[in-house]
Amino acid sequence: MNKRLAIITGIGVTLMLALPSRPHAANALLIELERGTLASAVSANNYVVVGGFDGGGSFYWAPTRDVIFSGGLVSEGVSGDGRTIVGIAQDHNGISQAGIWLTRAEWQLLGSFSPTAAPCSGSLSSAYDVSRDGQVIVGIANDGCALAHAFRWTPSTGMIDLGSSVQGKASLAGGVSGDGRVAVGYQDTGTFRSGARWLDGREELIPGTDGFVGQARAANIDGSIVVGQTCRPALLDD
Repeated sequence: MNKRLAIITGIGVTLMLALPSRPHAANALLIELERGTLASAVSANNYVVVGGFDGGGSFYWAPTRDVIFSGGLVSEGVSGDGRTIVGIAQDHNGISQAGIWLTRAEWQLLGSFSPTAAPCSGSLSSAYDVSRDGQVIVGIANDGCALAHAFRWTPSTGMIDLGSSVQGKASLAGGVSGDGRVAVGYQDTGTFRSGARWLDGREELIPGTDGFVGQARAANIDGSIVVGQTCRPALLDD
């Protein structure tokens, strides 16, 4: 019987709810992972769960492998087949970067927009999501503390700066559609934070009933549905 996994995160423990795919199937099975684990994502084939330990470090879980420490700081996203895990890891100088988990505790670090980019407060970049086929990764990258922009990475193009529609202000891509065409996240305007989407690299803000939504967090397979949070405009410092 096929099942879907819903991730429930709580304080110091990760619970996974295996939901029956048929409405009248057997009762759901609640699986408790190691204490101190916080789940971030689950693969589309329902087989791999990724996340981080509340004391630091990333993990992945599969039914046949239990919780496996995978190095890095945290795993944030996983491809549909569970083979590509992305997140944040540190280089030999202790600078955190967006990365792809390779094996054991080894990561491929993605750097920033240019080889000469400088970190901000010890962070050069962060990866938050990956497309279903594992080929498109999105997140945020810095060049010093004056520039923090959303990025889109592929093996063929490397890291591409998705830019900012407001000069000198930050943007972030926190999710990507399954087909990799649509990145979603936010755009800082200087006073407010607005939800944003990038279709094939072109940015647009997401309108809501009270102006623009607060932040987009995820998208479906083709980017036609975007989810996140909305709120009445508030100052960034609130």
